[in-house]
Amino acid sequence: MKLDNEIRHYFKRWQAEQNVYKEIDIDKEEFEYKSLADEEYFKFKNGIARYTKKYAINNSGLIPMLGSSLKNDCIAYFVKEEKNTDIINQPCVSFNKDNAKGSRAFFRDCPFVMDRHHVCIFSKKVDPEYLCLALDRILIAQKYGWGENVANPSEVKKQHLLVSITSNANIVEKSLVRFIEYYKIQFNQYRQLISQLKSQVESFDKAFLPAIYSAKKDPFIVEYFDLWAQKNKKELSLTSIDFEYVPLFENTDNINLTGSKSLGNHDDIKHIEDADGLPVFDASSSILCHISESKLSR
Repeated sequence: MKLDNEIRHYFKRWQAEQNVYKEIDIDKEEFEYKSLADEEYFKFKNGIARYTKKYAINNSGLIPMLGSSLKNDCIAYFVKEEKNTDIINQPCVSFNKDNAKGSRAFFRDCPFVMDRHHVCIFSKKVDPEYLCLALDRILIAQKYGWGENVANPSEVKKQHLLVSITSNANIVEKSLVRFIEYYKIQFNQYRQLISQLKSQVESFDKAFLPAIYSAKKDPFIVEYFDLWAQKNKKELSLTSIDFEYVPLFENTDNINLTGSKSLGNHDDIKHIEDADGLPVFDASSSILCHISESKLSR
């Protein structure tokens, strides 16, 4: 089978933009789902029970000891190995079997040992970084991690992942890893940009709305209000609308004092005073916004 059309489209665009992996014609590459139980492709190795917290405290060293906690990529301690054969010293993928926060896959390319809560997978036919990306998606999708849904090898072996079956499979898979990493960075940048824009829009709204209802109109506000009106086919221009500060006591009949036990009068209200000492509400509150009907009808 071939990769999805959309994936191939973006892969080719990435190839052209980054000028990489030109030897790969992604439209011709073939893929196949392989069972993780297929020992021709995947070899599982369990962690060792004697590597415990007590052992780590009494045998501090330089070798990472992997456990179930996702903190520090599952590196729980640094220890001295009990046996040299306990050390795994080749590129592989490891994952934690049980954790309340889930099971995740990690690419390993340095020596380590594992406790009984950790497992690793070796493959001579699948690029380890590609295997890590594919396995991580499976672990997340299956919600492995705790209770009855522990990621034991017997359970994980029931899953399948898509691998390249061409003669240059390792290069194809490695290129897919670089391709995915590139777009992950792009998406993270977009996510940060959206977050920044959201904050800016919220700040803009706070400044923009009072400026709309201001007696002294900002040319920038007028321009964009009129563009909005034109786009939405509104026969309306901000230049044709007047706003003014109005003394509160002239409009008390229009105010419903919500939240009070009974209607009060304007003498009971704390006012904001204008330059002449008259009590007013800022028209930007939209409470006493006076719009000239004659100008709106033009």
